[in-house]
Amino acid sequence: MEFINSSINTHSHKWDMGFHKHQTYEISILLEGNAVFQLENAEFFLQEGSVVIIPPNLPHRIFAITSVRWGVIEITVMPKELKKLFYRLTHTEYPRIISLLQIYREQYEVLFRNWLKMISQPLIEEKKVIFTWIEIFLLFLLQHSKTGYVPITIETTATYIRSNLHQEIRMRDLAILTGFSESNFRRKFKELYGINPKQFQQYYRMAEAKWLLVYTKKSLQIISEQIGFSNIHSFSSWFKQIEGLSPSEWRKNKGELVF
Repeated sequence: MEFINSSINTHSHKWDMGFHKHQTYEISILLEGNAVFQLENAEFFLQEGSVVIIPPNLPHRIFAITSVRWGVIEITVMPKELKKLFYRLTHTEYPRIISLLQIYREQYEVLFRNWLKMISQPLIEEKKVIFTWIEIFLLFLLQHSKTGYVPITIETTATYIRSNLHQEIRMRDLAILTGFSESNFRRKFKELYGINPKQFQQYYRMAEAKWLLVYTKKSLQIISEQIGFSNIHSFSSWFKQIEGLSPSEWRKNKGELVF
């Protein structure tokens, strides 16, 4: 079937498609896990039940925060009426992210698995069957989708911090995504983890730095970049301030690893 590509795909937390664009009309649902959908000037957290509807030729990137499972449909050609239905869910120049409640997410997955069984066999009226099923998916999403962003949990922000040690994360941005004020976000985070988000980030940066120093032969420059420092000097100063030894001295002594 040259005009349709569809599958359920599972990826690890390291999965990253990078920025790309395609000629297809895409409907992807996140069935399990957490991920990030990124445009050139914005990014959005995705949780179970998030549906990303992407028009053709739109540069975008999707990467995992945890292990993920996707249900993907990509259509190369659409009849005029079906295309109108597709664009009731999104726009010609930007995507749309919608959220399915758990009950509808489960129904969608059952529908999706039956769809995969259907297209795995020879079809007498192939195009007619395919387009009818696509229409069912689009109508289902129109009927049951909840527009707008669903606030992420505190646990999800912690996972994001741990998975993005190389980035300088603004806690204010995470607070906005949870739906809390920055002060409430910090308070709730500390109630859950015993330390504030910045301390949490520093703890895991140090743990990662020590692991890399002991168990790899990576240079200090590479290690510093992997945990979010722009240069060795800043990394060494930070490390020595906490541990009392420079990273190279600590590596040489192979001090006790603390996680």
